[in-house]
Amino acid sequence: MNSGKYKPLAGNDAEYIHLDIDGPYAQFAVSGILSISITTHFFFICQDLRKQQDGSFSGKIAEIEALDERIQGKELKLRLLPNKRLEITFELSGESIFQVYEQKSPFFESIKMEVDYVIQHIPVLGLDTTAKPELELLPEELKGHKVSVQDIFARAGFEISMPMQATSIDLSSPLQNPDEFDDDWKPNELHDAITRFWSQSNHLKSDWALWVLLAGVYHPDPSGYEGLMFDFKDEFQRQGAVLFYGSDLLDVNGHYSSELVKRNKFFFTCHEIGHAFNLAHPHEVEEKYRPWAIDSSNPQYGFMNHSMEHGFSFEKFQFRFKDDELMFMRHAPRKLIKMGASAFIHDNSHASHSNEDLELSITFSQFQFEFLEPVMAELVLKNVSEEQVELDNNLLTDYHNIHITVEKEGGVAQDYIAFISHTRKPCHIKLKPDKSISAPLFLAYSRQGWIISTPGIYMIRASIRTHHGVVRSRVQTVQILTPKDKNVEERVAQDFFSHDVGRVMAFDGTRELQNVNCHLKEVIARMKNSKAALHAGVTLAMPMTNYFKNFNPGNKQLTIFEPNLTELRDAHKELHDILIVKKYDSLSSLGRLEYDFYHKELKELESRIGIASK
Repeated sequence: MNSGKYKPLAGNDAEYIHLDIDGPYAQFAVSGILSISITTHFFFICQDLRKQQDGSFSGKIAEIEALDERIQGKELKLRLLPNKRLEITFELSGESIFQVYEQKSPFFESIKMEVDYVIQHIPVLGLDTTAKPELELLPEELKGHKVSVQDIFARAGFEISMPMQATSIDLSSPLQNPDEFDDDWKPNELHDAITRFWSQSNHLKSDWALWVLLAGVYHPDPSGYEGLMFDFKDEFQRQGAVLFYGSDLLDVNGHYSSELVKRNKFFFTCHEIGHAFNLAHPHEVEEKYRPWAIDSSNPQYGFMNHSMEHGFSFEKFQFRFKDDELMFMRHAPRKLIKMGASAFIHDNSHASHSNEDLELSITFSQFQFEFLEPVMAELVLKNVSEEQVELDNNLLTDYHNIHITVEKEGGVAQDYIAFISHTRKPCHIKLKPDKSISAPLFLAYSRQGWIISTPGIYMIRASIRTHHGVVRSRVQTVQILTPKDKNVEERVAQDFFSHDVGRVMAFDGTRELQNVNCHLKEVIARMKNSKAALHAGVTLAMPMTNYFKNFNPGNKQLTIFEPNLTELRDAHKELHDILIVKKYDSLSSLGRLEYDFYHKELKELESRIGIASK
């Protein structure tokens, strides 16, 4: 096979060529980095290679905004040479650039994948389709064969290796009544798990590597999630994915046979790994959104579709990625594909038309925030038409379709990027006129760091993509006040405005990062009456209100932590003081939605320890 990754015989190490003319699902395209001098490098892509009578290929470099205008529309010609070599001639503005390359791999990239699984959830990383009548809806080419996750991605042009075998995590439970525990996972537990169990977590960098966890159910919505992509740290994104094998969506009402459940688990494993390659769902893709992706409707469905969506049929599904997805994976700039190299594609503000039936607003319970007080907001989507509007009730928590920018007065606009990307069944509702849906937003901290921190005026705007167009909010303005006690607060700020503290607060606490807990305790001790102390107290208390997982990376053991009565009472005292005694301050700082969430947790805690509700 001639397709694959090529490097120049002599030249810059950054140069590469991705040739795509044969093999599975050939796209007849070529892309790469062209160096015309020591300091001048161009990314290029040609999407319409045509084979000539002499056996060579020719085409034009795409004319898209993502490419340097000096090479747009210019001609190139390539010729295959013996010994897996390739000759390319670029015609650039009156001069010809000639380069010879040699094939380094028949794959475009090689990815190392680690898989950990809670011991009762055996990984489904392949399907044996031989003599399985239950899998009669598989495409003909797969019937009677064994197919693995590695096979699926090899056909897409990527080598996936597993340096270590899938490793089980022993979920031991010393609880008096272990049946009470349902193997549900909270966001903060997922964050702690990747910290402890992924071998790459201590030396993170942009790399062709990812970690996959197979577990039970997602705590916020046990029945609504098949999986989600979540990220470990700071700028390094798209490196972790979890599959919830206990989700009802993998076995609707318990009616599926064991083989069909395996098929669904296999499908969503490939789907979530696809997100790690920066692939979004098909309805999120537009020509301007991915200029290097071609428009293709054959086949109709790919792994990035949702198998529960209307019209999806395994009978039509060919267990592959669609052509436009393959074009993106194989030929988009590598920084967009490589795990940890760039953010998940999230800018949706470019849609071609607006939706005038809906009104989006980003609201605050207050517009002035104390120094160190994390800024909380709420997204509200309202039906302002005279008719019912059908939409997904989860729309405001699906950050694939939401774009939020924060700009400090006199500064540069920054994007808010969420920590978790969900894969779940859409929940369609008919929103009546003048009714709205809403969701809380921890706005102060984003994946790239604290985006609202220092004193000053900040302008926030949001947009959201719906099936009927984009809805844009008006600009809202908030102010961060100067410190009340400069010496104390600026000293606390040195530890508070860290990635670890921001991440833990976004995930509602940790039992793993004790250095963060020490910083939060310092906030409470030195700034007792501040609103920052309210947030610190909630973050410290939440992991102590219920069962929590302790992680032992040495033997991959996971122990369920059950707070004792003293710890439960301490957590109750902290939450009661914040939510009841300081109700007004908490409502104004947390916002109504977050306040109601924590208040519900408080009531459940009171029921557990036998304290009468007030």
